[in-house]
Amino acid sequence: MAGIHVSVPTLQTILTSCKHTILQVENNCANAELVRQFIALHSDIKLVTSINGLHGYEMAQSLQPDMILLDMRVSCANGLDVFALLREDVLTAHIPVIILSSNAFLGEGKKCLDAGAFGYLTKPYKLKDLMEVIVVALRHAKAHRSVAEIAFTPAAMTVVEQCLSRQPPSLGEGGHIHL
Repeated sequence: MAGIHVSVPTLQTILTSCKHTILQVENNCANAELVRQFIALHSDIKLVTSINGLHGYEMAQSLQPDMILLDMRVSCANGLDVFALLREDVLTAHIPVIILSSNAFLGEGKKCLDAGAFGYLTKPYKLKDLMEVIVVALRHAKAHRSVAEIAFTPAAMTVVEQCLSRQPPSLGEGGHIHL
């Protein structure tokens, strides 16, 4: 009797079958679970969670989510430090980041928005407010996704790397770039 082969989908397969992917970087289990249950109501959105700021940054690089929900008090790194890494990295700079904070001090939200955050919500927030900012961020990501996909092709990245290392690409016949 032949054995039955069951194919277990990889995380990448699951992510590509969804319309949108959101990366949540949150170390408070209750807060993470609340967002998970809320997002689970939307079958076209896949939520991936990291409880560690540096791991969340690495996940953003590899998964290329449509948006990121970033807690300011995440473990292993300050949320602002993780946000700065995301903004400085060519692989993640285009991803909209919504910062979630329990700090209601006047000026923190403005500071985050001025630094390039797509949105800022103070905890506890209303789920309606969270959904509104998610919808706007996902629309923004969809409108800018094709540009990012072109920008991060291997050939384009090679040109960028050559420019950064001050080695200009050579032009061949017909003005085409030879890498």
